[in-house]
Amino acid sequence: MKRLCKLLRQQEFHVLFFAAGFVLFNWPLLTLFDLECAFLFAAWAVFIVILLLIGTSRLSSDSRS
Repeated sequence: MKRLCKLLRQQEFHVLFFAAGFVLFNWPLLTLFDLECAFLFAAWAVFIVILLLIGTSRLSSDSRS
């Protein structure tokens, strides 16, 4: 768990996460693959959960300082 929290606090992970989200949810890429709507919402939910984990890991690290 400590390794996951450490990964979620790294600035490089934030940049990589943003780039992956930008590429995956870009309109031309979405039309290239005929994705189902449920898959799109599931992937979106996964991104939201990861953002929640990033936020809570940063809050817990700020409270320890």
